[in-house]
Amino acid sequence: MSLIDDVKKMAGDAIANNADQLIGSFIKQQLQSGNVNQITTIVTELIGDQGSIGGFKALIAKFDTANLSELIQSWIGSGKNIPFTMDQVKSVFGEDWIQTLSEKIGVNPAILTGLISQFLPSVVDEATKDGNVPNENAANQINITELLTSFIK
Repeated sequence: MSLIDDVKKMAGDAIANNADQLIGSFIKQQLQSGNVNQITTIVTELIGDQGSIGGFKALIAKFDTANLSELIQSWIGSGKNIPFTMDQVKSVFGEDWIQTLSEKIGVNPAILTGLISQFLPSVVDEATKDGNVPNENAANQINITELLTSFIK
């Protein structure tokens, strides 16, 4: 491992240790600027039919593959959502996918992982209020600004 790799790892670890604070700051910055494009891109990539995951049903399949079916099923419809950890995010999506998306939107991978762990349960819950998995592009059914606001209240 080179010195640069060591420095990157140390920086990533420092960010991960302060993820909650950084995520809150990121959300506030997005709302204050009125530009929620980064969050919209994350949501589209996760549940949009044209996103890199391939839509809502493909998202569920990723959780099934990671043996986390119970987790995503807790977010569908009503009932208590089981929390989604940063380690589980990495398990479901893989570090390569996280790295690629973080580069696409210009956010550190640790912050992106934290954002996904915080947002995805609410996004899935919002898209499946009636307990049914949407047949069409679920990303279009989410009010991103409203969702962001709920995290900083």
